[in-house]
Amino acid sequence: MHKIKVLTLGPKNFNTSLEEVKEYLSFSLSCSYEKQEKNSFKDFDVLLIHEDYLKKKINKNLNFKKENTITILMSNSNKSSQSFDEILSMPTSVKELNTIVENSVAKKSFNKNSSINVK
Repeated sequence: MHKIKVLTLGPKNFNTSLEEVKEYLSFSLSCSYEKQEKNSFKDFDVLLIHEDYLKKKINKNLNFKKENTITILMSNSNKSSQSFDEILSMPTSVKELNTIVENSVAKKSFNKNSSINVK
């Protein structure tokens, strides 16, 4: 299996915290402090989105479900106006983060490979 590529979208302190534990993560991590162009999402397997990123006015209308990328919301509350593949409550452990990311990719891969098309 290839190395999972994850893009984090969130405030600077969130991304800095993840950068500090980068060596303990089982996936390749890229952090974004600014608004991302939707075209760049396709280069990643997983988007790890902090709830504060969604609260910014310039990011409110992003629809992540249209992307083929797995979306995981990091949230203090488990309420969300958009649908995500996973919602991970904060604070969380590195072990739990690794598990959620790996399981999400495995689940998507299984669903993609196990679908049966009839005509």
